[in-house]
Amino acid sequence: MSRSIFESEIWYKPPCYLKLWLYLIGKANHKDRKYNGFLVKRGQYFCTYKELTGQLSYNVGYRKEIPHEGLTKRVMKYLRSTLMIDTTKEPRGVLVTILRYDEYQDLSNYERTSEETNERTTKELRTNQCRPSINKNVKNDKNDKKDIYTSKFLEFYNSYPKKIGKKAAFRAYSKVKSEHDSIIKGLKVHKFSDDSQFIPHPATWLNQGRWEDEAEEVKKQPTGEEMLEAMRNKTTNPIF
Repeated sequence: MSRSIFESEIWYKPPCYLKLWLYLIGKANHKDRKYNGFLVKRGQYFCTYKELTGQLSYNVGYRKEIPHEGLTKRVMKYLRSTLMIDTTKEPRGVLVTILRYDEYQDLSNYERTSEETNERTTKELRTNQCRPSINKNVKNDKNDKKDIYTSKFLEFYNSYPKKIGKKAAFRAYSKVKSEHDSIIKGLKVHKFSDDSQFIPHPATWLNQGRWEDEAEEVKKQPTGEEMLEAMRNKTTNPIF
């Protein structure tokens, strides 16, 4: 498991979200094989909502708590909306496809993460050894935090509707900073959900290139005053 999961959006969700995500990754096929007469490919898993709901159960003393199936469906909807999985309904269950499965199985990704972590730890140790006083430590920390973010990144981050995972967002932005103008333009036309739990973290939004998505038409719900005004107009101007 990559350490990047600690900075991912799902890490900050209720525990059942991460539990179900790890279960699906662990149960997905490592190679193509037939199941109940049809082919289940690498990175796919055939299951039922009853099975998934059972995996979300937990023990309280000697009592086993089993959540409602509605919770399972909410978690699956979230995993689909964040492009972590795709699902296809089948006659006897659901075929789950883990998106980017090969990337999760590539050991070089985890080795790179380990090397970056070790390098960062070594640099931190050297820096701590060179610091002469506590007061200077505080001053250096403040300067580091102040200078780490570029003005163009801050333009993006301050405009994004969900302020979370700033360091992860900066790392993601650094990889696509040449697309800054397109990112800002896409951010202005992107239609975000009114429910904050369905708004992806800024790092996720950048990593998935969501600024390239076509703007979706969102129907505006009339306010109470607009509905009353429409009713009054209909009453005063009847159509015969």
